[in-house]
Amino acid sequence: MIIMAVTSVVVFADNIPGQSQYEKGLQLYQGYGVGQNFAKAVKMWKKAAKKGHVKAKFSLGYCYANGVGVEKDIEEAKQWYLEAAEQGNADAQYNLGLIYLSGERNTETMTKAIEMFEKAAAQEHVRAMNNLAYCYSIIGKDWQDVSLITRWLKAAADKGYWKAKVAYDEWAEEMEEERRAAQERRKHRLRPR
Repeated sequence: MIIMAVTSVVVFADNIPGQSQYEKGLQLYQGYGVGQNFAKAVKMWKKAAKKGHVKAKFSLGYCYANGVGVEKDIEEAKQWYLEAAEQGNADAQYNLGLIYLSGERNTETMTKAIEMFEKAAAQEHVRAMNNLAYCYSIIGKDWQDVSLITRWLKAAADKGYWKAKVAYDEWAEEMEEERRAAQERRKHRLRPR
């Protein structure tokens, strides 16, 4: 029985190209059963990534973004995250959005950040939802932005993300104050003179 269970795991790992290299890299990264060695983990993940393994690509992006086992290189991190993001990895989409958001804020980088956060949010990534609201708050406060800020903060809060809950409560209070102030201004304009 035990031999069959182990065999089925090995067969399953072999069905995903690069899975065994990814898992070996994970063992080296975490130090399970072997000595912890970040540089060797990166080498294993590169082998897995060459075979198209999405989690290996994400892990490489993380390592390059944070200088773990390799020299910190944001451009290299962006490339690995982009490859994983294109394969639908929500965490890579989120982290890539963060990189775009952390750089020079202009129309191009904000557009890219929003695009990545939207892709991750579509997969229920709550921090991406929260950051979408943040991006829309930076862009401006026309009626559409206000609607999007409210939508994404509420979505993240409803999923239990506490930072979004706090932000949503503050946002709702601010919107209520603005609504009352606008109502008061309208009231004064409508009085007969």
